[in-house]
Amino acid sequence: MPLNYYQKDVVDKNKITDAFLQMFKTCPNNIHIKMRTEKSDTNVIVNTIRENYRRENNPKLAEMAESYIAHISTLQNADTVDKRFYIIYQYEGENGKISREFTDIYRNMKSIEYDLRSKLTSCGNLVITPKNEDYHACEVLYKYYNPLSCIGETLQDRIDRVVTDYEMTDGAIGEAKEADYIAPRGLSSKATKDWILMDGMYHTWLVMRDNTFPPIVQTGWLDNIPIDYGIDVDIIAKRLNRSTVETGLKQMRKYKYSSFNANRTNFDKAESISKEIQNAEYIKQCMSNYDEDLFSCEVIITVRAETYALMRELKNSIQKHLEGLSIYTSTSFLAAHEWLKNTAPDMYVTKSFFKKYSHNMLTRNMAQLYPFTSMSLFDNEGYVVGRNVQGSSLVSFNNFNTQLYSNGNIVIMGTPGSGKSFLEMMLASRMRMMGVRTMFILPLKAHEYYNACEKMGGEYIKFIPGGKTCVNIMEIRPQVSASGELLEDTDEADGMDAPLLARKIASLCAFLQLNMLDDHLSTSEKNRFNVLCTKLYANYGITSNNDSIWLNKEKRILKPMPILQDLNDALKEDPVLSRVRDALSPYMYGGMFSNFNGPTNVNLNNQYLIFDVDKTSISEDYLPAMMYIAFDCCYDLAKQSLKHKDAIFMDEVWLMMQNEDCAKQVKEMVKIIRGYGSCTVLATQDIGDFLRSNDGLGESILAASKIKFFLRIEDMEINNVARVVDLNANDRANFKKFPAHGRALLMSDKDKILIDLISSEEEIKTYTTDVNLRKKFSKKTG
Repeated sequence: MPLNYYQKDVVDKNKITDAFLQMFKTCPNNIHIKMRTEKSDTNVIVNTIRENYRRENNPKLAEMAESYIAHISTLQNADTVDKRFYIIYQYEGENGKISREFTDIYRNMKSIEYDLRSKLTSCGNLVITPKNEDYHACEVLYKYYNPLSCIGETLQDRIDRVVTDYEMTDGAIGEAKEADYIAPRGLSSKATKDWILMDGMYHTWLVMRDNTFPPIVQTGWLDNIPIDYGIDVDIIAKRLNRSTVETGLKQMRKYKYSSFNANRTNFDKAESISKEIQNAEYIKQCMSNYDEDLFSCEVIITVRAETYALMRELKNSIQKHLEGLSIYTSTSFLAAHEWLKNTAPDMYVTKSFFKKYSHNMLTRNMAQLYPFTSMSLFDNEGYVVGRNVQGSSLVSFNNFNTQLYSNGNIVIMGTPGSGKSFLEMMLASRMRMMGVRTMFILPLKAHEYYNACEKMGGEYIKFIPGGKTCVNIMEIRPQVSASGELLEDTDEADGMDAPLLARKIASLCAFLQLNMLDDHLSTSEKNRFNVLCTKLYANYGITSNNDSIWLNKEKRILKPMPILQDLNDALKEDPVLSRVRDALSPYMYGGMFSNFNGPTNVNLNNQYLIFDVDKTSISEDYLPAMMYIAFDCCYDLAKQSLKHKDAIFMDEVWLMMQNEDCAKQVKEMVKIIRGYGSCTVLATQDIGDFLRSNDGLGESILAASKIKFFLRIEDMEINNVARVVDLNANDRANFKKFPAHGRALLMSDKDKILIDLISSEEEIKTYTTDVNLRKKFSKKTG
């Protein structure tokens, strides 16, 4: 997977070049690096979406899912290009010996793979490991020979069709072979032409001439080749035998010195010979002093298009562009079939062609061919969010992909009106369609999310004083350990996981602290409160044995749980805890939040939950406590099973993090939630308040979240963000060019990608918070 090489500083660029150089020092003698452009393949995404909504009886979700699928198809049919990189090598034996044993060959090939993977990883690139290596190898060949068919027919579809066709013959023509699965539907050309027609696409080739390789270049110079859909680049290299090269250099220098002496009076010829001697001396010096090798390298450009005219136009355009850089190419005239075989990912090389067009390059020059420079981000199990600004590739990311991200936590930052809420809803809906349960905790403008909740068939839970909604903060919910097992009796476990009862009491302490406002529980009060709660839960048959929460474990029926009224009654018996009882008074009968004094009465099994804790309806003093009730519930739900993924969206979480105990709870969740196959999505428009919250805890959360979306940010806020993340001068300049909304800088570790966020008209209609757009859509429906 490529990285954004040109966004690195000079030091990092040099490190990448040096790391890539190391790959060529240990790579096989024959190596083929292939860069192929393809239409973004969204089949897996579409199939996953349909599989998910068909498992549920949710017509609203199905309708939104099909709208999203249509949107994906529209984006895919536009000028979107996805780059695929492959490194191809062959078995060359060990220590000069060629084995015929499969186990020896496989072990040697795997050893080379690990070495190449290690070298590329040190460059900063990620090497994707296919789930099924045999299928992947077959798929690469299938896409090469079927560039048009593969768009509408996957390899598995082709296999199923071929097998069915053979079965219909009742064995009259034998059984299907591997070649039948990858063979193109058609292949034709004329012997006098420079093109072939394969699988409905015209193909032609250009190869760089030996004498026009640029003498002085920077790393990534192959990016001078204009890349668009249908343009592939192949680097085919062969390491020359060192002793043979050294002997050849010695003989050549001897001959050239004699020739130079014989032609001293012929100035032009003598100058030419002198340059050849200098080149030979330079190569000898690099090989002896820097342990470099000499390679023969060939660069081939494939041009393919659905029409002959477009193929010619692309080929001529590339030729003219390269000629402007003094790089000249030869065509595939009379040799199209040979070039087809040479660019296939199977290490076939026509020796006469390679000898004619290859260029001698030292190891350091090979490193400057580094092709993985332009980052593309497309995960076929992810969420399509838009297009790469610096290219035309679709952007689809999957924050649960552990090969890419050590945690799936996301932070979204942007000034008011930059599209933060819109992006939250867009991500949430697409996560939901991919099978991720999504939960929102919204202290500001939660009503803007209501339409999205309705469209997704979700549960909208409004926290207001005197309302009917109740989520019981006293309820203990089952949880699993990070290993995925239900937490059992800790006496029999390894003791690594605290009992559920102890966790709940700690949570209740944090909740009480929020209700005590600026006052603080003393150590004595905390200890007495712990004892009191332990006795209270014991009255309901619940102890530190985690199994005690079940009325019937097999049927997944929990015991009745205490409510806040039970806690208040117990507090009457201990006058030392009178302050705690006073803190609970708003939740008792007649209090403003008495509706929370009872069992939970909302559907927490819904896969799209929105907790509306809007501060316009709740006293500012009690807003953190209300947010905490929702937080405690969502966190419990996320820890119930590893079999499903969860995303907890927390808007303006700094409002809750102002309290030290709550801040610790948030920090703990961000830190360990990945172990439960879940993630947090923290969003804010008050960037300074978020970063400064609780002595800079916001800064540590931002730094620990592997994925960051930055929308339009004001200059002052850019400086705040730059204290935590690496923003260079180019990033700062990009922020100033951002439109009012619809663009984001996506950061993952040190890699950055500019994205144009693209949504369907239905999504705009549902998610927009723009008053003018809402009026416009209202008139249309009216």
